[in-house]
Amino acid sequence: MAALLLLSGCGTSEQGRAPELLAPVAVGASTATVQRRDFYDAEDLAVSVVPQTAELHFTMEGVVDQILVNEGQTVTAGQTLAVIDQSMLMESIEETQQEMAYTETSYSYQLQEASYGIQIAQLQLSQLQADYEKQEQLKQEAETAARAAAENPLVSLGIEGAAGGESSSPAEESNLEQSSQESTTVEDSSSEVSQPDESTVEESSETSEPSAPVSQPEDPSSEPDSSQSAEGSSLAPSESTASSQVSDSADSSSIPQPPQQSQGITQYDLRSAQLAVEEAQMAYRQIQEEYNQQMAQQQAQLQSLQAKVGDDTVVAPTDGRIIKLSCNIGDTVREYQTIMTLADENTLMLTGQEYSNSALKGASRLAVIIEGQEYPVTYVPYDDEEYVRLKMEDQNTPTRFLFQGEAPVSFGQSGTVLVYRAYSEDTLVVPKACVQSDELGSFVNVIKEDGSREKTYVSVGIQTDAFIEITEGLEEGDVVYANE
Repeated sequence: MAALLLLSGCGTSEQGRAPELLAPVAVGASTATVQRRDFYDAEDLAVSVVPQTAELHFTMEGVVDQILVNEGQTVTAGQTLAVIDQSMLMESIEETQQEMAYTETSYSYQLQEASYGIQIAQLQLSQLQADYEKQEQLKQEAETAARAAAENPLVSLGIEGAAGGESSSPAEESNLEQSSQESTTVEDSSSEVSQPDESTVEESSETSEPSAPVSQPEDPSSEPDSSQSAEGSSLAPSESTASSQVSDSADSSSIPQPPQQSQGITQYDLRSAQLAVEEAQMAYRQIQEEYNQQMAQQQAQLQSLQAKVGDDTVVAPTDGRIIKLSCNIGDTVREYQTIMTLADENTLMLTGQEYSNSALKGASRLAVIIEGQEYPVTYVPYDDEEYVRLKMEDQNTPTRFLFQGEAPVSFGQSGTVLVYRAYSEDTLVVPKACVQSDELGSFVNVIKEDGSREKTYVSVGIQTDAFIEITEGLEEGDVVYANE
């Protein structure tokens, strides 16, 4: 088997350069020595040293009125570089103000109509509640009268002497006077018809005795007096018939009955009216919220536009050199559209090909190696607005880094940025071929002085394609067996 070599020597922090690849040191057939050093897992990115640049732009849309510099010209911080015509800005301000006035007028009508809707719904509910209360009161009165009539119909009609010579009370007569008039008239008419003149009755009786012997009783002593016969045979049936007619009349027409109609106003009707009020109130609130939201948006837009009035120039943020002009006088430009590029030759930075933004932000460490020397750097991401603008203009978005502190480099040099995904200082490292695993975890075979092997379980950390970090279980100088 080929021997595995393990790199020995100092870490990169001591030598001031990138860490060298580890190589196992031959200690015997298929063995390696555990060493302590800095260890990392990283990717590299080719970069170039360039001046720090700034993309300059107007903060509004408009027509370029003046360009006061040329490409290659050196400028100083605060110097005016270009001027834009603000006519379009003033038009936008006026249009926004008109939109706000229209919104206020439109919603004022809507709110007024919604307010009327609430008032109408509330009036309808109040009227319905009043009608419902009146309906319930009438129903209770009818039920009370019906119960009283059912208990004593004659008393309810006010007929005197109908029950043992007793007369109805004045209160009952007053309450039921109207309903008993018809029954009283019927009674009077019945009495007149059923009670004939006494002489006529006697005469009729005498005349009829011989011709109707069969109708006479067998016991002559039991024959009633003529007057009694008249009263017994003619008056009593009439009274019985009249009483029956009065009773039927009282049951059918004189006793107050509950309203013979549909259910009328119900609790469901009242609840529906209440819901109509709530819906009208909700519609009013919704219109009010929409009005407030739209007015707030328009007010914010107006304030943003008004803040730009007078901000019609582009000035140099730092000393530098104009390395590119991207527009001409008379061109219409959008807000934040790049019109020129300024290079600060006194501040250098690194640029390279596009790289994963999340990987750079999540890196544990960033450093650049230029001519064998390592310098710490910082990633400079694009803000969302700038990134979107560059993409819309089909411009490149190179990855950018700034040096942390002084760096003895110059414009035009190239180097490699190391993007450390993981980095451990002064840690134990062995070749990855030395570490095995089973159901209990990772382990190595430690070579003892007598040449025997001892299975030792270890804890591992950072791993690369060739090496692995040992965080627990071994000591520096241990010799371990390496698989082929």
